[in-house]
Amino acid sequence: MSISSHEDQQAHFQLLSEPLWQEVKKDWSNEGAHQALIVLASETGQLGELARLYRQVAEDPSRADDAQIYLDKITAQALALLQTQRRSETPSSRGKNLTAFFICCGVIAGVFLALQLF
Repeated sequence: MSISSHEDQQAHFQLLSEPLWQEVKKDWSNEGAHQALIVLASETGQLGELARLYRQVAEDPSRADDAQIYLDKITAQALALLQTQRRSETPSSRGKNLTAFFICCGVIAGVFLALQLF
């Protein structure tokens, strides 16, 4: 399933995460619900929002250690996604990005030089 816009992804996450989050709060030992939340957040680009929920739980000293375990899992998932995105970037697109970067730097330097001459 492909969700097009960021707003759609957010709405999708909110709709599906609410019952899962209620299940997690009711039964913190439900590993399946925690994992389902992480997968859902990853697929909808909402790992940051899920981390926010766990950080709120971490403010409770009696749950801080448990919440940190899932915050670490969320962080690991985010890093894995970044690594996957880096790998999917082809060498030719990296070269194009570098070329565009240097062209922009040259244009900016040219503008500054032109401003100093006048």
